[in-house]
Amino acid sequence: MLYGRSSGGGIVNLVSKQARFDAKSSVTLRGGSWENYGGTLDINKVINNHVAVRLTADREQADSFRSGIRNRNEMVSPSILVDTRTGLRWSGQYTYDNIWRVPDRGPVYDQLPPGVSIRKGFAHPDDQVEDRLRVLRSDLSYDFNSAWSVRWVASKREASQDFDHYFAGTYCNTAGQTTAGAACAWRGQVRPNYA
Repeated sequence: MLYGRSSGGGIVNLVSKQARFDAKSSVTLRGGSWENYGGTLDINKVINNHVAVRLTADREQADSFRSGIRNRNEMVSPSILVDTRTGLRWSGQYTYDNIWRVPDRGPVYDQLPPGVSIRKGFAHPDDQVEDRLRVLRSDLSYDFNSAWSVRWVASKREASQDFDHYFAGTYCNTAGQTTAGAACAWRGQVRPNYA
């Protein structure tokens, strides 16, 4: 998800890995520039002909090319699949997702003040955003035959966001004056202070 005045918009489609009878297990490690490193653990286990379980976990953290900007992401998602092989199937899954970051409040590249490097971060020392997502999902289905089935899906989702943002800037009212009484041209907006 993207935040801030220069971020794009869009829709996030989350597709989680669920227990299956034909999935493989894997471990992935990754690393990159700006101290970006993380790993994924994906264990799928067939218990018997009727039950499969899966545990997917991921952790990543990184800095940015801009000073002081960083993030940390954590996710754990266990699931179970029960198939009676008589048409009745049930799957259950829980997902814990936590995303913490220090956001960059800098101007876009072509609006940097003269002499300021693109590597300068503009976050206040206490800026942070933390998104928490908890999802519990149940999917019960019954196939009467190849043409007819019934399905009941229930889900409980809890999402929260905790953030502290500090903005420095000058407000220009609709009459074209700052709070100090000086003339300004950015009416109805706050001009950020990047100094």
